[in-house]
Amino acid sequence: MIACEDVVASFVDAQRPSYYALSYVWGNPKDLLPITFNGSTFMITRNLWHALRQLRADKTVEKSYLWIDAICIDQTDNQERNHQVSAMGQLYSSAAEVIVWLGEGSEHGYYIMEFLCRFEEAGPKKMARSDVKRFMGSTSPSGSQAIQTLLNVQYWKRIWIIQEIVLA
Repeated sequence: MIACEDVVASFVDAQRPSYYALSYVWGNPKDLLPITFNGSTFMITRNLWHALRQLRADKTVEKSYLWIDAICIDQTDNQERNHQVSAMGQLYSSAAEVIVWLGEGSEHGYYIMEFLCRFEEAGPKKMARSDVKRFMGSTSPSGSQAIQTLLNVQYWKRIWIIQEIVLA
């Protein structure tokens, strides 16, 4: 069972704890799973549940504070929701780190990680189109399929990711 509790903090509070912000896709609002939140059952989307399960296994995040919109904002209170949405820029830019959850792994997971590692090794230089083609050509067919899978993830279709990633 996933269990968590809220901690109320303010941006003006010098004692505000360091936190991670989660950037993710809610997923199907009818596909819900339970967690324990402040001692009570709280329903979250399956995609968020999988993200929390994975984060719990990560030793660097396991006992850290997380800011997650679906949990930290009372979704039934329009006034609170509007206030929090207007503060999103500050929420993401003040986070120690923004964690991007693209969803559960796929059969192409290994190839995606291989591609990302190779891309990182290429360095921060600006790549010409010919460099990209050569780089992609050196990737196995399974790797090319994996890249296509990565780029088709629902996460990239959200307009909010622009703000969340830019402010990270």
